[in-house]
Amino acid sequence: MFLFEIFFLLLVLTTVVSLVLAGIAALRGRLARAGGILRRLAIGAGLYLVALVVASIVMPRAVYPVGQRQCFDDWCIGVVDSHLEQHGEAGAIMEVTLELSSRARRRPQRELGTAVYVVDRTGKRYEPLPEPNQPPLDVLL
Repeated sequence: MFLFEIFFLLLVLTTVVSLVLAGIAALRGRLARAGGILRRLAIGAGLYLVALVVASIVMPRAVYPVGQRQCFDDWCIGVVDSHLEQHGEAGAIMEVTLELSSRARRRPQRELGTAVYVVDRTGKRYEPLPEPNQPPLDVLL
């Protein structure tokens, strides 16, 4: 488990405890105390949101070479092969072969919301045109 995952779990625990304490204070008629707890919780959540946005802007985008898998828990995806076909002045088509795999043993895995795309050297993003006979990226493995 990474340090950031432990930090996130501590924040979730702090949020739950704060909500319970605010609820107890409100039930006991201490509305000012409950409001103070909720105000501090909202400020903390706002700071956390700002930190997430800043980190996503500042952190470099991860680029993985052909053959290297990227795993999320036990579900993995990797580029097996890619090649570019030139079509004259009409442009080019890049064909990319992806491999989905699971490191889980005897347990079905799927990753919902996965998006893949190609980015050129100038930063232009190209959306995929999936083959109709290929399984979707969220297939149950």
